[in-house]
Amino acid sequence: MKVFPVTAQGFPERSQSTSLFNVKSELEIVGRTFSTPLQGRVVEGSWLFGRTNLTVSNFTVAFQGEPGVSPLEGSFRVTMVTSSGDSSFWDYVADVEGSITVPVVGEDRETFIVWLNLTTPEGEVLNSEDFSFTLDLDPPTAPEWVKVRADSVTDDVVGVDQDMDGVFLTWGPVFDNGSGVKGICYSMDVNLYPEEVNLTNSFPELFIRDEGSHTFYVWALDNTSRASPYVEASVIIDRHMVNFIYVHPDPDHQLNVTDGEITVTVRIVDEHSGVDLSSIQYRQSLPDRSLSPWRDVNVSAEDVRNVTISLTLDLVPDIKNIIGFRATDLADNPTRESRLIGIYYAPGLGTPQALLTSPADGLHVKGSTTLTWEGAYIEPDRLSYEVHVIDPNGEEHVAAVAGSPSLPFDPVIPGVHRWWVVAMADGMTNTTDEWTFVFDTAHVSVSIKGSVEAAEGQQAAVTLELENPLEIPVNLTVSLDDAEGFTIEGGASISLEPLESTESIIALGSSGIAPGTYRLSLNLSDEYGRWDVLEVNVRITPAGDTKEDGNGTSNGGFPVWAIAAIGVIAVLIIAALVFFAVSRKKEEEAEEVPDEMEKEPSLDYDPTGVVADGGTGAHTSVPLAPGLTTSEEDMRRSGSNVMEISIPSGDGIPEEEEDTVPEEE
Repeated sequence: MKVFPVTAQGFPERSQSTSLFNVKSELEIVGRTFSTPLQGRVVEGSWLFGRTNLTVSNFTVAFQGEPGVSPLEGSFRVTMVTSSGDSSFWDYVADVEGSITVPVVGEDRETFIVWLNLTTPEGEVLNSEDFSFTLDLDPPTAPEWVKVRADSVTDDVVGVDQDMDGVFLTWGPVFDNGSGVKGICYSMDVNLYPEEVNLTNSFPELFIRDEGSHTFYVWALDNTSRASPYVEASVIIDRHMVNFIYVHPDPDHQLNVTDGEITVTVRIVDEHSGVDLSSIQYRQSLPDRSLSPWRDVNVSAEDVRNVTISLTLDLVPDIKNIIGFRATDLADNPTRESRLIGIYYAPGLGTPQALLTSPADGLHVKGSTTLTWEGAYIEPDRLSYEVHVIDPNGEEHVAAVAGSPSLPFDPVIPGVHRWWVVAMADGMTNTTDEWTFVFDTAHVSVSIKGSVEAAEGQQAAVTLELENPLEIPVNLTVSLDDAEGFTIEGGASISLEPLESTESIIALGSSGIAPGTYRLSLNLSDEYGRWDVLEVNVRITPAGDTKEDGNGTSNGGFPVWAIAAIGVIAVLIIAALVFFAVSRKKEEEAEEVPDEMEKEPSLDYDPTGVVADGGTGAHTSVPLAPGLTTSEEDMRRSGSNVMEISIPSGDGIPEEEEDTVPEEE
């Protein structure tokens, strides 16, 4: 090894030598390590930070070729001398490692040399070794920018992310005019600058579990481990959509108003990334009940994580107005639509209302029923009702109802019940129209008595046997179906009193109908809407065949007693006329009147009771069968609801004693 003694200034002087050199030159310095506080360990020929101290440590003195063998005694000193003239020393102690520190002084990019000299206490150099470094006085520049991107290193979505995938930490250029950039360091949420942590030379993908805002600290290191200033960048992890909170009105309860203008207030909350104000829109009902297109809401807010908007809208009358909102957040989560709110705008609901619905007016019921109605008021929770029912005995029953507009009712007394409802709210009342329903548990029984036949062109009499088991009156109406040319000329309306049993005759006109047997359908209905069909056979006989049947009825269809009565009346009228004529003649003879006298009036008597053409008879209209009438009362007909009528059919009637007709005088 070539040895260069040094002067007191630490520079080598090649011309100097000592007498001890040969004696002690077998010793050398071994186990040396160089380091700086910032860089840590440095090696010869590397970059050295120029504004720090250089330390050599972990060395000792040993015999050449035997690094593990050190002198047990002796006065030795190790001196470190720098090219800038600084020096320091360590006095040898057996079995102890030495350490020497000197300042690093020089210009940027300059070579910095240090010498380690083994000397005697008197300064004689026994061994010497030099080491060179390049100075780097300036740290690297900070990254020009730092961005946290959502899904890739080129993603334009910066600073927010909404999924479970990683985010990408990116940065701009870094410059160092000395040792060069060693790499980029970063830390998240805790600033570890300027430590050498997470050192990397590529953009890392980072997986962040916790939602919310996270801050990254990023800095560069050069090859002297000098750190650049750090740069901050933040990212918001937001995996949830915005939330809507209605302030007014409450979406859980329909709001009913009589004012056509409403102000809706809603809060839009997103605790992480915040609400994208430009995304807020609303829509509402149109007059055709459809929803309008989405419309923008112009809004500003200091805190986009909690945005309150108030929107005044015009309402469509007499419908339930639907209003809804939508928005998204700055993390680009999917757009969320709010719950829909319903506002019923009814200018006419300032007073309570009710409308009867069932049972229908006039309906026949056979047992328990439920009275129902529809109620309406601007505040339906305040609406209540009184139900009034008057039974057939005139007794009034009143029930209070709150809530559902219905009342179960068990009628007891058969007959017509009258009922109505009074709607009440906020001290106001409104009464419905009055309806009726009929309660009975039985029905009218109708049957045909005997057979029916008539001479050609004459009326045919159909005798009905009727029984009304009800405690209410019943009015029946008779009509023909598939009449074959027959017409009803009398008895089409039948009135029955409560619990009445009776017979009634229907007169069928057969004008223009040829002889034969015809099957007719008599339709019977009552005022309660019940109806039934009664089948009857009608036999038409040739004209002139007037023999009686076995029931005292001529084959013309009229009872013999009716023809006899008509004959007696005719005889009495003729007798009265004859008596009047004789008396008049006698008076004229007494008064010597002219012999020419008028003849008696000629009566063309028709035994059927029909007056001959051009004559004057005892009757001026076609007589009806007994029990028939043409008054308005008999023609009365009402009812709109269906109920059952049982009408058994029958053929044949019991034989009756023949009536005798007195001979004409």
